[in-house]
Amino acid sequence: MNTMSKQQSKRTNNQSRDRGSTRLYKLFFLILFFASAFNVVFHIKHLENEEISSASLVKDLKDIRVFKSEAIVDVTNENENDNDNVAVPTGGTTTTALDSDSSKSATTTHATKSESSQQKTTTTTTSSSSSSTTTTTKVDNSKDNTKSEDGEDGKERVRNILKASGEEITPEIESKIPTWTEVKSLYGSSTKIIGLDTCDQFQSIIPVEDAYIGPAGIFNTGTNLLSGLLQSNCEVPKRTKKGSGLLWQVPWGKHNPVSFRLNHKATGQSRQVEHQDHVLPVVTIKDPYHWMGSMCRHSYAANWYHDKEHCPNLIPNKYDDGKRGGIKIGGGPIAVNIRFQPKNVSHYESLAAIWNDWYGDYLIADFPRLIVRFEDILFHLEETLTAICECGGGRIRKDASMHIKSESAKGSNGPHTGASGLYSAIKRYGHTDQRLDGMTQEDLEYAQETLNKDMMELFGYSFPEIKNVTEVAR
Repeated sequence: MNTMSKQQSKRTNNQSRDRGSTRLYKLFFLILFFASAFNVVFHIKHLENEEISSASLVKDLKDIRVFKSEAIVDVTNENENDNDNVAVPTGGTTTTALDSDSSKSATTTHATKSESSQQKTTTTTTSSSSSSTTTTTKVDNSKDNTKSEDGEDGKERVRNILKASGEEITPEIESKIPTWTEVKSLYGSSTKIIGLDTCDQFQSIIPVEDAYIGPAGIFNTGTNLLSGLLQSNCEVPKRTKKGSGLLWQVPWGKHNPVSFRLNHKATGQSRQVEHQDHVLPVVTIKDPYHWMGSMCRHSYAANWYHDKEHCPNLIPNKYDDGKRGGIKIGGGPIAVNIRFQPKNVSHYESLAAIWNDWYGDYLIADFPRLIVRFEDILFHLEETLTAICECGGGRIRKDASMHIKSESAKGSNGPHTGASGLYSAIKRYGHTDQRLDGMTQEDLEYAQETLNKDMMELFGYSFPEIKNVTEVAR
């Protein structure tokens, strides 16, 4: 009897242990379930916060508009700063030239098709109630293809751009060619095109038979280059009205602020456009540090005191003290005036403020538009042109060659004197050593404080590390 009681007690204890183990397992899996659920909710909220943060950029830009214009917008046929009646070849080999301060370019082929198998496209959309922006980025999935694509020294891709232009690679040129790693460190590994999410809107609202594509951009950002490339490589087959639909500039004037849209008519070809809202503006932008240096070399309609001793001169130093307009050390940034038209003079706090305001206004526009980087036209030509052309309802021509001519799109006279070639452009924009030329410690500190940080991040431009710069950075 005692033996039976002991065995029964033992079975009872074992069953209790089993039930206890089962409860522990259930509790363990329950904890795992709730932890996973919490993790999912956390990530969703994190993504929502990121989206809210991105969407706030457009709203913030609307709130901080400091664009100042004390002028009358004249809708008469005033002359534009650049002639928009320049002849551009149509068909065959593209002979468009590089338009930048450094721009005589050469016939350049960009080997991007071969990369597509190793890349995927990701799209980030920033939106608000009135407008939205999209950054499309090609993400390279290969683990390490630098050597295979760019040769043993990492320069093969850039070298091929120059070779395709007919440029002879001399030992001096070879020594100054940037590596693709350097290019990526400046601008990322792929294009950044803002506004691709507005393409469907443009194509659904604007009848393709009367749609236009027109370049725009502040001075020295490659508008002539882009125009010629589009006219030579893009076509809109469904267009039935007269002309190709590919304009030399937007009909309100490519350098004019976006406020001129629907309020001004440029001269020449653009006056033929009956409905300005049928035009897809393609706005070119450049790294603001390089762009300010470009303005020092070719100022166009911008007017401010500067000389070769100190420029970009955001904050006065000994070279500016006592000069035009009462400039003095400690007296604040050096203001800039731009005469966009004879009866329109706009006033800006500084060169850096121009970049913020001019592009900020296009960024928050409530109509379809694209904003493309000049550097992507230089280093990612095929991807950039294809995206622009397709957004406007067109396609790349079958005979397109994606080449850039080795002559300046601006010509070599007047304000364009001194424009350089493709090699000089690649050397300048592919390295960091000339990015800060002419700037002092005070200029760099002001630029870092003034340039819109959200816009810099959106376009993939970085702030330079500020070191102790005591003299003009030359």
